[in-house]
Amino acid sequence: MNHSPLVRNLLLVPACFVATCVCAAPPPKAGVVGQPLGIKVLSKRVPEMIYYIYDWGDGTWTPSGRVAGDSGMDLEHIWRSPGEYPARWMAMSISGRGSEWHPAPVTIKGGGLAPKMEAIPVRSATAGQKPVNSVNPERTTKVTGVLNWQSPASDSPLVRNWLSLEFGVPRAVGWIVLTRHAKETFPEFFAIEYSMDGGKRWHPIMSAVFAFFPDPGKNAVWIPLNGLMADAIRVTTPRATRLTNGKFGMALGSVQVVAAPPPAFSSSSSATKLGLWNNLWLNYGVAANEVFSKNNPWWQTDRPLDGGALGIGSCEWLFWDASKITWMPGNPEAETLRNYIRNNPIGADGYVWPSPGSDKHLGHSRHIVTNAIYPMAVAQVYLQTRDKGFLELKDPKTGESVLDKARRAMDYQIKTLGGSSGLLTITDPEIDGTPASKGNNYWDFWLFGGQSAYDNAFFYESLRWMAGLEEAIGNDARAAELRALRPLVKQRFNETFWDEAKGRFIGWIDKDGKRYDYGFTFVNLPAVAWGLADGDRAKQILDWLDGKRTVAGDTSTGKDIYSFGFAPRTNTIDANAGSPPMVNTWNGALNIKPGGNAEFGKQIQNGGAIFYVSYYDLMARLRAGGIVNAMARMDGILDEAAKDEIRRDPANMEGHSDIVGILREFPESGLVPLFFLNGVLGLEPVAKGLHIHPALPPGWKDAAVRNYAYAGNKLLIITATGIVTPLVSRSGDILTIQVPPSGDWLLTPDGKIGPWKEKESVQ
Repeated sequence: MNHSPLVRNLLLVPACFVATCVCAAPPPKAGVVGQPLGIKVLSKRVPEMIYYIYDWGDGTWTPSGRVAGDSGMDLEHIWRSPGEYPARWMAMSISGRGSEWHPAPVTIKGGGLAPKMEAIPVRSATAGQKPVNSVNPERTTKVTGVLNWQSPASDSPLVRNWLSLEFGVPRAVGWIVLTRHAKETFPEFFAIEYSMDGGKRWHPIMSAVFAFFPDPGKNAVWIPLNGLMADAIRVTTPRATRLTNGKFGMALGSVQVVAAPPPAFSSSSSATKLGLWNNLWLNYGVAANEVFSKNNPWWQTDRPLDGGALGIGSCEWLFWDASKITWMPGNPEAETLRNYIRNNPIGADGYVWPSPGSDKHLGHSRHIVTNAIYPMAVAQVYLQTRDKGFLELKDPKTGESVLDKARRAMDYQIKTLGGSSGLLTITDPEIDGTPASKGNNYWDFWLFGGQSAYDNAFFYESLRWMAGLEEAIGNDARAAELRALRPLVKQRFNETFWDEAKGRFIGWIDKDGKRYDYGFTFVNLPAVAWGLADGDRAKQILDWLDGKRTVAGDTSTGKDIYSFGFAPRTNTIDANAGSPPMVNTWNGALNIKPGGNAEFGKQIQNGGAIFYVSYYDLMARLRAGGIVNAMARMDGILDEAAKDEIRRDPANMEGHSDIVGILREFPESGLVPLFFLNGVLGLEPVAKGLHIHPALPPGWKDAAVRNYAYAGNKLLIITATGIVTPLVSRSGDILTIQVPPSGDWLLTPDGKIGPWKEKESVQ
């Protein structure tokens, strides 16, 4: 696997960016009231992490998240009235070395309406104190008011103080606003945390941790939280600040929590569940509150600040990137995605390179599955946006269009790899599936090759996506050809890879005809989700995973298959116990024998777990077992999220750091919360429009998604038990779509809705 994100040389530019200030470059000069104005800064190189502070000149400060000392940062601000503002910025290192203030004056003209700010009502407030490393319980007290609040004084700075505000119900939080105490200084070390269970468990906000924070004086400190769902927020100080009496504590003038617009996913039936669901999307979908050392959501930050990421620019991730990004209106990273797709090389033979720099992943081996992923990504972007200009984008090196590259990628599968027979066969001698070969796809610990179930499943799905694209642009004959091949691929897939005795699909067959099965959950679940397994075979797969039946020879059985909670184990047969045992892979770097760094359960690809597989688990259960089955699994995932946001990245004691795959270079974790869109609401772009196939969970009266981008429109899509006929209405720039909670509906690109009877959908 060994992910290798691509570095962007450009700094992130906000969606409403107006002007730029980079060190001594000319500062922004003008803006309009009610419109965000962005300031971008870049410090001189500092060999440690820093954060920036923006003084907007209107009585407000905004601190940024942490970045590497040679990385820039940008934020937006809205002024409330016209005028000349002496804006400025500074950088502060985490060791306490601060830069001087850099002036960036701004002229704001009249016009426009600033958005309304709503304070979230506080039901109760609680303060607490505990000496650092003490075994004694925390001292907690109720707080009757938070104006000029001060903690009890301590003789030592090694005291942890906190002040929490409880709302009673989950709310979307846009900002927390802090002011200085009338007589005491501002906290020098502080962090913002949140809770979703009334303060029983507190979770960190990675971008809201500050050390050596300067005293803001009369300025209010506005800390962005980007729509985080919480029923309580607290300010905590891991190290107390010296007070005027010489002792130590925490003091604040006021604490106010400002509401954000309602979250993307909503239902009136389960506020806490939907809050956890939205936070999974915030953390692992858009990764809005994560720390990126290069200020780039396509580039993760390693321990101890590892968290969610937006995407990876290598081809193996492009379809997943497109699934995450293309439905979000105004996301500035959509252009980055388009460029990754445009620039990804395709050889003269039609083979799609896994990354711009090499035809081998990390220089190790060719990944044939990229020939399925590339056309899937192209189709996803076009069918969602209906932007023909995207298909016409030219490769900067060859001049070939994105559409032509997608077509050549598909032809490589059908012609060169023999897909016209219904079964791909990989002939590359380096990836022939034998113990002497190399890995061939995302799961490159395993020696998929020869006839690979993983690659053939992706081939089957890519035919569907590419057929939808060809039909959408008027190439009906080609679309028909691709769709006509799918039944044959499905037939050959089942004939070739089904193991009747074990009741599941195997992994691959090598060039010598030997079959390899290690209980691959990441092969079987997409096969069910994509419709390769029907009826009894789909049931057998789910019964195996649910422990309703035991497969002879499996290392992991019953409840142990889901022992990680958030996803099933990667495989249920130990790589060292299979027939034959796997050899040590990645040039000997991974040792699968007992006590080795990749023994069963201690490595993500050998008995470990990767979060994204749960998306296909949920979609497989929806397809084969219905929404009740799928939601039982989703509820289990949300229970795990309630514990620690599934913010897990443990290392084993044998020198390997990847037992599970969730954070850092796993942006595909963000697929899991998309089950709300693609499962509960049943949304999928197809040739004729947007397919809507709701599946309301038991007890839910409604479900909705806000700010869903489709064909140039911003949609509010609602399904509810009281709706009996579909309806489309417009208010301003929002197109509202209402559909009954069952049935198949089609929203056309021109905004008309009606029944849909096609059967090419993933549903």
